[in-house]
Amino acid sequence: MALHELGTNAVKYGALSNTAGTVDVSWELITEGAHQFLILTWVEAGGPAVAPPTRHGFGSRMVERALRSQRGNAEIEFPPEAVKCVLRLPA
Repeated sequence: MALHELGTNAVKYGALSNTAGTVDVSWELITEGAHQFLILTWVEAGGPAVAPPTRHGFGSRMVERALRSQRGNAEIEFPPEAVKCVLRLPA
């Protein structure tokens, strides 16, 4: 659901709303003690200038709650040049 929400927002408002934009998705597995985590990083570039949202909408609340229910989290940054989201989930 989190990736679907990110993709939908990229098409509507972000990097995929024009022909020059791109999305880079990368992942890694990390180990902390006896636990493994999947770290998925989503970075948009080439889209319209980015501004932080003025409120948390349904989509961002859904992403945060869904990941929390899986003992994960999401960190979203809004620098002017690109949206960056890092998802962390137990592997």
